[in-house]
Amino acid sequence: MAAGKQLGIFLRFAYGGLKGFIWISMIYMAVAATVIALHPEAFSIYIIEYIKTPEYSKLSITLFGYLLMVFNGILELVKLRNEKIKNRRRRKKNE
Repeated sequence: MAAGKQLGIFLRFAYGGLKGFIWISMIYMAVAATVIALHPEAFSIYIIEYIKTPEYSKLSITLFGYLLMVFNGILELVKLRNEKIKNRRRRKKNE
């Protein structure tokens, strides 16, 4: 039973991380379309950075972007905890 609970908590964290990844991926695609269309100089927004050198051009997610994904995972864990508290209160009220 305890292993099932731990797995559920981990899966909820992974779900939040994937939601953050999808959000950052949408921003990544928008920035990539802009880079392809306009060929700008190197720039960095907090989540994504674009590096341009004579040899190559690189678009990558920054450390802040990865931290944002982890933060979304932690938010899902907080939501899970709040749901458990709400369910306990409902059960006490119904008894």
